[in-house]
Amino acid sequence: MEFVRSIETSREGCTTGPKENPNQVTPVIDGSTIYGDNETLALSLRTRRGGQLVVDNRFKQGGQNDLLPTDNTIDEENCQTPPCFLAGDFRVNQQPALASMHTVWMREHNRLCKELARLNPSWNDETLYQEARRIVIAEIQHITYNEYLPIILGPEFMRVFQLELTKSGFFTGYDTNTKPVLSNEFAAAPYRFGHSLIQGNFQSLTGEHQRSPFDAVLGDNYFDMRIPRDTLFGNDQLLLGMCAQKARSVDTDLTVEVTNRLYRTRARPNVGLDLFAINVHRGRDNGVPPYNDWRVWCGFPRVNRFDDLRGQVDPGIINKLQSLYGSVEDLDLYPLGLAEQPRFGAIMGPTFACMIAQQFRQLKKGDRFWYENGGQAGSFKPEQLNQIRKVSLARILCDNLDVVETIQPSVLKVPEFTNRRVACNQIPSVSLSSWAESGGKPGGKTGGSEEIIFPDGSDGFPGKQQPQVLPQPGYPGQRPGRYGPPSGGTYQRPPRY
Repeated sequence: MEFVRSIETSREGCTTGPKENPNQVTPVIDGSTIYGDNETLALSLRTRRGGQLVVDNRFKQGGQNDLLPTDNTIDEENCQTPPCFLAGDFRVNQQPALASMHTVWMREHNRLCKELARLNPSWNDETLYQEARRIVIAEIQHITYNEYLPIILGPEFMRVFQLELTKSGFFTGYDTNTKPVLSNEFAAAPYRFGHSLIQGNFQSLTGEHQRSPFDAVLGDNYFDMRIPRDTLFGNDQLLLGMCAQKARSVDTDLTVEVTNRLYRTRARPNVGLDLFAINVHRGRDNGVPPYNDWRVWCGFPRVNRFDDLRGQVDPGIINKLQSLYGSVEDLDLYPLGLAEQPRFGAIMGPTFACMIAQQFRQLKKGDRFWYENGGQAGSFKPEQLNQIRKVSLARILCDNLDVVETIQPSVLKVPEFTNRRVACNQIPSVSLSSWAESGGKPGGKTGGSEEIIFPDGSDGFPGKQQPQVLPQPGYPGQRPGRYGPPSGGTYQRPPRY
């Protein structure tokens, strides 16, 4: 099987020790997938007029909203059907549904620019661009922590790791000593849990939520942008289909479209990679400690024999593990993290949930530009922050899709009795009236800042009082600081695979 090893870099401070892997894009939640992670790319995506991003409006006369800009120079490895799309992240063309979501956020930026320009006719291109970008980043951060994380982690992990958002006022937990970076281990194993959720076929729905003819079999559409690019409303219908289609469960049973047909191309129609195997190899390549060490790091009992996994892992999988591994100390983190049965309201097992929760806690607590922060040069005014708290992914789709008239309030959950579709005008919207010019430019220093104090009086994790409450994590292995998210040092941008 083809496997490209992670590139290497020097350790922080050029110290000696185990090799590290570089972080090639920004680790914080800053909209870099929309705007790029460097100045050259960011400038190439801008029109330099009215703060707006470059678009392709080929279907404007047909009544369709703008698409992402296209480029004929993208290499064949990343584009099977040129021209392909340009966005802030080069992986935009990996599959059509991903490109569709990129498109929505480009549209949201340009929509905000138009409204801000209407409210503030004197603002120039740079001011409009930066303010719309600031709002979009805040929207993404809010949706991530208000809609996405509660679903995947459940209420207990949200509470223990203090991931819940403030209901009013400012977040007072910003910590200058916390690095908002991604750990190598997070990128190489737990955050790849989403690969198990992928469906092999993406459904498309019309604005009336009826099946359209533009379904996309994943294995036939890697790096193929014809559905969102060449089909009227194809982009929007893919997104509506995803809103109604259930994800797969978090487990070791990944769809064949990623375990046997990954990145299959027209030039090599019978050759595909195995994403599950790649993920296991990536963990070993990056030096991720074994599963048992991470259980201990999260405060769970160490597994001393395979029978200790009973009640936590399906018996059939335990039997397979025994045939593949000589010892429980050799168990790889990725397959065992997927195999653990969900607990505490999460959709995944507790080890992955613990590691993911810790990482997102670090990104929130250490980001000076976190949208809820007060007392910073880029902080929102209280009235602006209150408006951002109204945003939802449902509202983003209503504002930026052409074909949608009704949608369920929680679009990350399928429509059902408790999540019925409603008219878009019933979904709360963000008013930009508080951004209207009143003698000064947007932003400004507001609010205060102080440290969060945990219930036990420390700045670490709460002490273990109940089985589901996690203690202060330690560090797997024999080299403190090398592993584990706290204290920095091991930061990895997820490789292409």
